[in-house]
Amino acid sequence: MPSKPDQINKDYFSPDILQFIQLLNEHEVKYLLVGGNAVIYFGHSRLTADTNFFYDPDTENCGRLFKALYVFWQGDIPGIADSSELAGDNHISVDIEGAGQKIPMIGLQELIINKKASNRPNDLEDIEFLKKLQ
Repeated sequence: MPSKPDQINKDYFSPDILQFIQLLNEHEVKYLLVGGNAVIYFGHSRLTADTNFFYDPDTENCGRLFKALYVFWQGDIPGIADSSELAGDNHISVDIEGAGQKIPMIGLQELIINKKASNRPNDLEDIEFLKKLQ
């Protein structure tokens, strides 16, 4: 586990991700940081090419997420016309390079479950490391 479990160094993220996380927080979006960055947070040295977020797909939260994306993309969100495309079974994980502020983090057990479901070679390697932390 990290020595300061309530902190993550801002240098882990690019300026655009720091800006995106600030917008998520300002718009009170319910989200979690997941994927490779979460594995790194828990202490496994590995590379990741993106930053993955899960979000609560309820209608109100999707409206807040859409507003944050709208600001981030300066009014032209690639591939998304309105917040209804983010809700329910159509939800997506947002992959963007970088991040900042205080970031909600997926829990260890949930991260292992998520990695098992992905079943990619890097994920299987991550699982071996993460199981040692249980």
